Amino acid sequence: GRFRIRALDFPAADRERLRAVVNERTAAFIAPNHPEFGLDWMMDKEISTLVAPRMASWASRGIVASAPRFWTRNNLVANDGGDAARRYSVAWALRGHGVLLHPEGSVHWTANKIHPLFHGIADMATEAARRVRANGGGRPVFIVPIVWKYRYTRDVSANIHRELGTIERALSLKCTEGLSVAERFYALQTNVLAGQMRR
Repeated sequence: GRFRIRALDFPAADRERLRAVVNERTAAFIAPNHPEFGLDWMMDKEISTLVAPRMASWASRGIVASAPRFWTRNNLVANDGGDAARRYSVAWALRGHGVLLHPEGSVHWTANKIHPLFHGIADMATEAARRVRANGGGRPVFIVPIVWKYRYTRDVSANIHRELGTIERALSLKCTEGLSVAERFYALQTNVLAGQMRR
């Protein structure tokens, strides 16, 4: 129940704009601005079901290595795949399937902030455009930034405090129960780091 999305507010005009640039007639490189890990994969899959069911996605080597058969069957590309991963991604996009650079296997881990795109998306889109031109084709190549925002539909502070308390006890850290959620999470991170520094 941690990753339950009750509603997706994706206006029809935005969906049509996305379908216009991510389809079998284009080469599209999709760059989501991910605020966290967990729901990001589900949102990526939701996007792919709307516009590109065979879309390839980039992720960290650790994710791919966690279940290689499953992730390979889901067309996940490891971000440390070097030239082979880039060549595969460009070729896949040129087949009209789209490539989601998740974002390039890394996440900034911040909400309420739109980060600059990683440079690899421009490199791959440029290479795709070069190939189209060299072959005399007219397939358009797009870089498609996507931003979304999560909103809680109710106050989840008590649940988050309960989870933070569980983590504090499991790690034998000082209980910081009287703080706000943000202050308590910050204290948790500080105390974990302090323990690692001592060790």
